[in-house]
Amino acid sequence: MATLTGWSKTFYYDQTKQITGNGFVYQCDNVSGKVTLYNADNRFVCQPWSYNDGSKLEDDILRGWTRTIEFDQENHTRFFTIIENGFNDAQKAAIGEYSLYVMAYIDPATGKIADVEFAFGERTPLAEIPIEVYYNIEQQLKTQQQYKMTEVGKKLNYGIYVGAIQINPSY
Repeated sequence: MATLTGWSKTFYYDQTKQITGNGFVYQCDNVSGKVTLYNADNRFVCQPWSYNDGSKLEDDILRGWTRTIEFDQENHTRFFTIIENGFNDAQKAAIGEYSLYVMAYIDPATGKIADVEFAFGERTPLAEIPIEVYYNIEQQLKTQQQYKMTEVGKKLNYGIYVGAIQINPSY
């Protein structure tokens, strides 16, 4: 006689809602299966990217042709390492070949990361990761990353640093 064993997957982010953690609240926006997560206590997420005076940015900035942040290989590597190390081995194995999209919003006055936004599909293994993991990654990025803004970058309401990170690079 065969016995069937089943388990259900827990997709935490299947609808737009606020998620309360231990001392923090995250906003989960789910639009047509595309999830974005960010700390509800944010300054820049969902704010139009502009000059400090509110005027619109030129296409060269929007397309990334004009640098707003000085590139630093050590910061670049550390950004990806912090994110990869935020997941334990079992989580990395479950995530497999999926990539996590991370957008860091940088305060141009300080060069520090002010906000972090995560993006992934609602039915990927990334949607099975508890909110505390994302919160811990956010906190590590905020405390360990510092950027130098260009003269153009200092004139913006915030800087943006974006990465698509393959959590399990063995795939």
